[in-house]
Amino acid sequence: LQENMDRFVFVDEGDEQPLSNHEIYLEYTKMIEGLLQDFLHEHGISHDDIAQLCLEEKGIGNEAAYCLDYIIASTQYESFVSLMTDFRSMQNFECDDTCFSWGADDTSEAPQAESLNPDEQRPGLS
Repeated sequence: LQENMDRFVFVDEGDEQPLSNHEIYLEYTKMIEGLLQDFLHEHGISHDDIAQLCLEEKGIGNEAAYCLDYIIASTQYESFVSLMTDFRSMQNFECDDTCFSWGADDTSEAPQAESLNPDEQRPGLS
């Protein structure tokens, strides 16, 4: 995705997408299909089967399903455009220490990474 951010033309929702965006989508689809083909063949699963499974997992609210967006985006152009928009938003996201909550009743400052024992659970995370 990163390598295509400069080529992708972002338009307002509902506006017509440029043909160049669809060409990037086709390149992305080819790449994802290439990466999945050996895995699917090895396990006897079709591309349609895995796409349907991804949609079902997202539909039932599987919290780990966010990673399936990459596969879904290779099967639906609208999902690809949404993924590109989300990716751009993540690149532009800036955060300081106030972005994180360390527990609703915890008024202490966020712990410094070097002060945490790697085996300890961080406050506010389960």
